Amino acid sequence: MRTINVFILLSIMLLNLTGCSNAQTSQLQKVQSEPLAYPILVLYGAWGEFLCNKTMTTGRNLLLRVCPNVGNNQVFYFKIENPREGISFEFNETMFPFVPPYKYSYKIINPLHGQSTRLMSINAGALLPENVEIVRGIWTNQPKPSGTRAPLMRFDKAAELSIVNNN
Repeated sequence: MRTINVFILLSIMLLNLTGCSNAQTSQLQKVQSEPLAYPILVLYGAWGEFLCNKTMTTGRNLLLRVCPNVGNNQVFYFKIENPREGISFEFNETMFPFVPPYKYSYKIINPLHGQSTRLMSINAGALLPENVEIVRGIWTNQPKPSGTRAPLMRFDKAAELSIVNNN
């Protein structure tokens, strides 16, 4: 009789443990099935007005294609929503074939995950050397200062956005 009672008690305990592990497994499956949120580059005009946004996937894009409905606006500021380490990006504007392009290169290092970066000027890193943190998580990425001009990028055929996502 004692062995039967011990057997029943052990069976009940095992059933309880199985129920706990199934609940944990289903929670784990739920977390794993949720899609990863990609970083999004958000572009703003001269007065801080929203212009458009771009998911930060690897590629080279003309600003006119990134934001086709903007018209003649110019990009002055940007921020990154849901920043992720391992992404580098560059704003590039070529005025004329014989003039060196204006390049503003940045990379994301140690951002505050789940929080947007602060709004910053397109050319905030133009006169800074490489590996200088401008705002939390956004670092300069050009080997030497590129010089500066007005803090904007025009929406024309020459303005490009290049992104490298190493994730």
